[in-house]
Amino acid sequence: MVLRGLSLGASAVILGGCAGSVLSGARFDASELSANPTLIVATTRKPVNGARARPWFGPERASAMIVAHAKLTPPAEGRLSLAAVGLDDWRIAAIEPVPRVDDLLGDLTSGRDVLIYVHGFNQTFEMAALDAARLSDGIIFRGETMVFSWPSKAKLFDYAYDRESAMWSRDALEQVLNGLMASPISGRIHIVAHSIGTMLTMEALRQVYARDGEMVADRIGAVVFASPDIDMDGFSSSVERIGPLASKITVIAATNDRALRSPGRMH
Repeated sequence: MVLRGLSLGASAVILGGCAGSVLSGARFDASELSANPTLIVATTRKPVNGARARPWFGPERASAMIVAHAKLTPPAEGRLSLAAVGLDDWRIAAIEPVPRVDDLLGDLTSGRDVLIYVHGFNQTFEMAALDAARLSDGIIFRGETMVFSWPSKAKLFDYAYDRESAMWSRDALEQVLNGLMASPISGRIHIVAHSIGTMLTMEALRQVYARDGEMVADRIGAVVFASPDIDMDGFSSSVERIGPLASKITVIAATNDRALRSPGRMH
């Protein structure tokens, strides 16, 4: 849903120059994900069917964060392909759970940047994962891509549950950020958060900064808040508490964002 309301062009400009080195042997205009269609997954959702079959992860809250690889099938290329006329898209082929966060981070390519997508209100796991893939491919990101998926019920009238689930997941997102920053083999960390995901991301950034201080600023790259669903006073207070990280945040507003219409009325 985010990619229908968020300008890929704006994201590309904001994240420009943050994509790491050019892929060896790949097209100059190809994303890392198109060459190696594997998405990193970190989720606080409870697995369904052992995370081995669709829908993989549901709306309930897991007892602990789960990490995995999502093997993707990219849309076919070419002028005459179905993707060219909007009839083909990214798909999830398989989910491969990873025992520990450290094992997942160990698979990162040395020195490559990481793009984390944090979804918003009213999204299934599959929707969030595929939005992360579209975003990364659309801006031609040349590093690793991760989706952080928290337990959304993916129903229009379950906003209160979604908001509480997002806040409940902030410690898990902090754990992901701490793991990446402690890893000598990862580059800078870029974050795109949408809707309620912006509130979750801001809370995690506050916690990370409170613990590690200004050294965090060297590892965090661009932070994009797309159609943020966050209280203005709370946002202003948080900005004052994250030091140099505040200057890295760019806010993109979309007046036609359907995900925020009902929450806006509730507020």
